[in-house]
Amino acid sequence: MHEPTILARNLRKRMAETGRTDMKRLSLDSGLNETYVRDILEGRTKEPRYQKLNKLAAQLGTTAAWLTTDHDMPQAPRAPGAGQPTDPNVDLSTIRTEGLVGARDLPVFGSAQGGPDGEMIVTFEPIEWVRRPEPLEGVKGGFSFYMVGDSMSPVYEPGDMILCHPTRPPYAGQDVLVIRRLDGSQCALVKRLVRLDAEGLKLHQFNPAGDLCVPKEDVVSYHLVVGKYNRR
Repeated sequence: MHEPTILARNLRKRMAETGRTDMKRLSLDSGLNETYVRDILEGRTKEPRYQKLNKLAAQLGTTAAWLTTDHDMPQAPRAPGAGQPTDPNVDLSTIRTEGLVGARDLPVFGSAQGGPDGEMIVTFEPIEWVRRPEPLEGVKGGFSFYMVGDSMSPVYEPGDMILCHPTRPPYAGQDVLVIRRLDGSQCALVKRLVRLDAEGLKLHQFNPAGDLCVPKEDVVSYHLVVGKYNRR
């Protein structure tokens, strides 16, 4: 018998917590193939596409990041003040990795080029685990992924590991990961937040320099980027 994946374990747990135990109905309500949930639970689907997993997570009142995080892994000791808003004057564009302590419990997701404006396709099944930086110590659902493309160069280069906080609200001038709808699918963008209002998100990129607007109806979610680990 196959060993259940982290995704399968969390999915089964969340289904039980919410009473959504009908696999076929849950799949169809998520706008997916009727066997989608069963395929995950039985190990036939191990690395689902983000846009599909996000639909499923929404039906269960959670996020794709939560579904793919190993919550049974021991957490690193919580540092004093961890999880509190960081001083906005502190430059978090690069976080030094020397001296990090605690378990390797921060999931790293794979990504691939997905479009001309720096869009990425992110798969929310961890490909490795790394130690947490201070801004993510004790934060459930924290995650990271590899940067693809050079639209945010020189701040974020291809191969850098981007570190994201799942729930801390971003402010203008901070960098964000935006999950957006595009041409009937979903993709991820790393950009600098210029403005957030009732119309949607106004974003800025560095290479080539320019602004990008994402209408509110196309925004699936957005997450604060708290820093990066430089590419190896």
